[in-house]
Amino acid sequence: PCVGRSFALAPQGFDDGMDDDAGCMTGWYIWSVLGLYPLTPGQPQYVVTKPQVRQAVVRPSPDATVFIGRSIEGRMQVNGRTVEGASLSHRQLLSGR
Repeated sequence: PCVGRSFALAPQGFDDGMDDDAGCMTGWYIWSVLGLYPLTPGQPQYVVTKPQVRQAVVRPSPDATVFIGRSIEGRMQVNGRTVEGASLSHRQLLSGR
């Protein structure tokens, strides 16, 4: 049983089982910071939003690097190119187009 105050801003404030999402919330946080949202599971397509960081480096494989950032106007950029439209395919993301 839980003894003490739950939801405290300390390790003692978490009951067993309160952190059982296996990293799911962290994954969604990363998606939102990057400004991408995989709308339909299994489809290689992302909805584009405003990245919350100036620039992020994503390494989808050891020999590939993708730079995701935002322009002065707040629009998403992939490898320095501004993304046009409200969606981006996985292929476009990896190629930087």
